[in-house]
Amino acid sequence: MNLKKLLHYAIILACPIATYIFPTPEGLSVLGWHILGVYIGTILALILKPFPAPPLLLAAVAISAIIGNTPAEVLADGTKVAVKQGSVLDGYKSGTTWLVFAA
Repeated sequence: MNLKKLLHYAIILACPIATYIFPTPEGLSVLGWHILGVYIGTILALILKPFPAPPLLLAAVAISAIIGNTPAEVLADGTKVAVKQGSVLDGYKSGTTWLVFAA
């Protein structure tokens, strides 16, 4: 494996890892902060292209579902924050989503 590809992997993995290392910004839930890291890593992966897009997007959805189904975070006002299992895949019901993927 060449150095360039290893550097791409390191950059992609650094985004989600950074959201676990650095504190959550004020006004943002911990879950939202971690999901943001996954999405930024996914966008960078789509730009750097270490793998084809479908496996990258499938991995991003799977990781988001895993992170979102961990025990719920409780906010200061007592509200529980968690992602419902079905809501992770709700965006894929739209025909527009599949039209964009096919393009």
